[in-house]
Amino acid sequence: MKRNFFASEETVPLDLGEGYYVELKRELDYGEEGELAGASIRAGINPDGSAKMEYSLRDQRLLTIALYLVDWNLTGGSGKVIPLPDDLARRAEIVGSLSPKSALQIAAKIDELRADNGDAAAIALEEDAAADPTAPGAGSAPGTLLPSPNGSGAPTVMSWPRPSES
Repeated sequence: MKRNFFASEETVPLDLGEGYYVELKRELDYGEEGELAGASIRAGINPDGSAKMEYSLRDQRLLTIALYLVDWNLTGGSGKVIPLPDDLARRAEIVGSLSPKSALQIAAKIDELRADNGDAAAIALEEDAAADPTAPGAGSAPGTLLPSPNGSGAPTVMSWPRPSES
């Protein structure tokens, strides 16, 4: 079987009840993942000249939903369908206007898709490693994904060490 090296163009419907739905991408591509990471982390300089890093969970949540959304038939107070703009910043702004209940339903489905895609990526790397011991994911080579310590099957995310506090 030939391996596909590109993100899936497949979409997944999410039924929100009463005839309402959202259509979500099955997975983001590499550029979209980079967009997501870039929007949630900001580097800057503190007044004393030291470096600072800020992480915005709010920006990450809004952009995650905005990036995954392909289509919907959600209506506003007037009963008219709110169109999804192509402009990502405007789309994230509209996502920010959703009710918490609606946004959490969509976010839960996205979390499920991300977990499923993580499992698929880990399995693909394991298969590559079994066929080629020098492949990423084999042994301790760069790019190794470690099994999840909680047994979920999703790869472990490595993080930067925190600077020591003096």
